[in-house]
Amino acid sequence: MNNENTFCDFQSVRSQILQDGNQMCEGEFSLPEYAGDISSIISYDITPKILSKKQIANKIDLECILEIRVYCLNTDNELFTYEYKYDFINSIEGINEGDIVSVNVACDQTVLRQSAERKIYFKAEPDFYIEIYSNRLLKTLLSCEEPTVKYKKNDYTVFSEYNLYEKNEVYNDIVGLNKPKNDVKTVLRKNTVAFVGDCKIISKKALIKGEIKNDFIYIDVQNNIQKLRTILPFSYVVDINEEETDDIKYFTRCDILSTEITPNIDDDNTFSSYSIKIKLNLYLSICGKTNAILISDLYSTVYDTETEKENIEIITSKDFYKENITIKKDFELPQDVTNIYDAWFSVDSIKCVDAQDGIKALGSINLKYLYSTKDEVYSIAEEKTEFEYNNGDANTTNIDCNAIFVPLECEFSIKGNKLSVKFEGEIIINNCFKQTVSVVTNSNVLEKNENNQSQIIVYYPEENEDLWEIAKRFKADYDEIATNGDDDRSNASSLIIQR
Repeated sequence: MNNENTFCDFQSVRSQILQDGNQMCEGEFSLPEYAGDISSIISYDITPKILSKKQIANKIDLECILEIRVYCLNTDNELFTYEYKYDFINSIEGINEGDIVSVNVACDQTVLRQSAERKIYFKAEPDFYIEIYSNRLLKTLLSCEEPTVKYKKNDYTVFSEYNLYEKNEVYNDIVGLNKPKNDVKTVLRKNTVAFVGDCKIISKKALIKGEIKNDFIYIDVQNNIQKLRTILPFSYVVDINEEETDDIKYFTRCDILSTEITPNIDDDNTFSSYSIKIKLNLYLSICGKTNAILISDLYSTVYDTETEKENIEIITSKDFYKENITIKKDFELPQDVTNIYDAWFSVDSIKCVDAQDGIKALGSINLKYLYSTKDEVYSIAEEKTEFEYNNGDANTTNIDCNAIFVPLECEFSIKGNKLSVKFEGEIIINNCFKQTVSVVTNSNVLEKNENNQSQIIVYYPEENEDLWEIAKRFKADYDEIATNGDDDRSNASSLIIQR
């Protein structure tokens, strides 16, 4: 009897999606004296952002900010805005060394109110959505030299490599104001979004191209509302470890960390242009797949055997879905509206839910729009609506799904007493199809003490009884009896087993 074993190193990737909603941020800030006395707070935006992350031992420290923009009316019935940034730290524990971690943050629950003269109180509960990919190296059994051993082998296409590349970039540009010169009295809104249009992998370099769209809404000194839009192309090269092959899948995303606008003062102390400084965080996620044959069980037709097994979770398939979608909705307008100047929206965290066919994602749109009335009063209205996304082409077997929505465009028109809005955005869905499998990590073939004589057995199996388990029980040749069954399950009324 030859009892030599041959092993191989099997690298697998385990994925996990967590949600951390325990962070509480609250505080107070003062409005500047030039704002005057506050008559009312008509709207506000609170946006959490992750500026940096640092992994130390088994935890990740996140440097974060809340960008708070409050829209107020003063006692002179003038609309003004003020922006405040609140710094905070969040730590995620339970991370293993070598884990790849991707984190997104959103804010569903927020409070903002006036607490005293020119003082504002705020409270927010950021939710952190954490994707963890653990690379694991496991020594598995490849073969046993004993010729009487039968193997139960399974073929898998598994993702055995996962890398996440992050790169912070700063983009600078100069943008001219509307002509003739319109000095800025107050900035109502600045909004910057970035999206990747193309990504190519050539010679261990990722060539990424995209666009930054920046909207700048302000009231000039003549109390006219002005709107500027700039489209700024960008391109970056990221050094990576992978060559482009059919077995590599990748996905890219851009997050805006900050947008700074600085006026360029002219000789007459006015300005006709401003400098814009945008900080981007670029994500590039790359997965590599390999074919693997794993032994889930074995036995000898002559000897007793002992096996050591371990259950492992592997990603057997992975897909990234990116699609531009359009959502159309109508809303009732407030009374006496004469004009709509601007509209923008955000999307609460999208949740993927079970669907009979494909992927189904549910989200909530928060719409805000700036309008004026017959009395020339500016105000901001808020609306909320739900939406649903379906992708019937996606496989959803054992799915672990995470979705992101990037707002791109908000077009609007007035039709009677209704506001018709067309929301455009890019939905990004990251799918993992996971499977837990049993793997033989070691075996030992023992000498059989009793006399091993040839026998013929007539066996009456139960309906759909597993043929492998029958062959293993009787130490019979699985290949000889497998022809009597269907998909490793016996449908025969009786089996003739020779051992």
